[in-house]
Amino acid sequence: MAIAISSAAQAVDWDGGGDGTSYQDPLNWVDDDPTFADLTRNISGAFTVERNVDITVNRTFVNGGAVLNVTGGTQSDGQSGANVFNTVGDSGAGTLNVSGGSYSIGHGLRVGVGAAPDGVVNITGGDLIVFRDANIKAVDWASFGGRGSIEIGDTALTGGGGRLQISGGSLATRAGVYLGETGFFRVVGSAPTSIGIGANGTLDGYWHQVPGSTLEIQIDETSKGVTPISVDITSGTGQGGGNVYFDAGSLLDVSFLGAENQGRFTVMTWDGTVTDNGLAFAPGVDTDLWSFSVNANSLTVQAGDGPFGVPGDFNSDNVVDAADYTVYRDNLGLDSAALNGNGTGESTVVPADYTLWQSQFGASNALSASATPVPEPGSLLLLMVGMAACGARRRA
Repeated sequence: MAIAISSAAQAVDWDGGGDGTSYQDPLNWVDDDPTFADLTRNISGAFTVERNVDITVNRTFVNGGAVLNVTGGTQSDGQSGANVFNTVGDSGAGTLNVSGGSYSIGHGLRVGVGAAPDGVVNITGGDLIVFRDANIKAVDWASFGGRGSIEIGDTALTGGGGRLQISGGSLATRAGVYLGETGFFRVVGSAPTSIGIGANGTLDGYWHQVPGSTLEIQIDETSKGVTPISVDITSGTGQGGGNVYFDAGSLLDVSFLGAENQGRFTVMTWDGTVTDNGLAFAPGVDTDLWSFSVNANSLTVQAGDGPFGVPGDFNSDNVVDAADYTVYRDNLGLDSAALNGNGTGESTVVPADYTLWQSQFGASNALSASATPVPEPGSLLLLMVGMAACGARRRA
């Protein structure tokens, strides 16, 4: 007869018998096990553990009231497999704080997914990299985008939930992000350096929100307002396709981090397509102040009536078109003031401004821009090259 063994039962448990805090101290683990490679580590209970020395293990579980602080070093949890996960808060509270160093996970990451979930991941600095993917628990993952890299929240029946918050540092995944009914993904201001879904490895990203899940955005006082989430096609070989799915009843919560900063801000861009079946503001959002728009390749929010500049509209004529590419091209590497406040918010014009222009192409300020259809950016670039060639022939 086959006997099922839980993943935690196969792990080496934390008992804090050494210095009580250091992940790398073998005396802090049951049986004082000094071997870290090829083992899974389970931290369950009212423990606070520090991880700041270069260490490679299979997996790490953070549950039962535990807190794991990654403050430095090069950390790797490298076991791979279709049903292999790091878990944060799958049975009781669990918190992972990443404030420094690089933490790489070679399988799926589940936050607040389980029988009694209560998981939190805070990224305030350093880099969190989920460089593989795994099967998603709550849905038929093959039907919409393949296996995911990060799964946040579970069904409402489980209670509790999961939250990932990034206010600094960076986040990169190999595949998609799935937000369950009790899942929250919060981006705090413009301090994070990058949020790349599908940006690491050979697969493509996707973003899927189900009913009840919430994308939370806090706009700071900069012209950029918030670091946008980028859902990427990296190789074109993955199922994710850089696509975005907002199920009916998925929620968007938006607020100010500090003082009120009226304007229009890019929250998310994607390389694929969007399926919007009913993204809506979360309860409590002041809809007299806030509005949002799901465009062909971006999600934007607006505070105030405007009119405001359109992200990607570098010449401020209220429409994103080929003329804006010319402004970008002529000022690459120079002062970003040339973009009239409609770029990514960096001090100089950078390649990310081109990516923003691509994602916003055809967008306009509905209050003042012409409704004339605009060709695709690829077509316009070909046209511009052709015109330049004709000019060269005439001069010859």
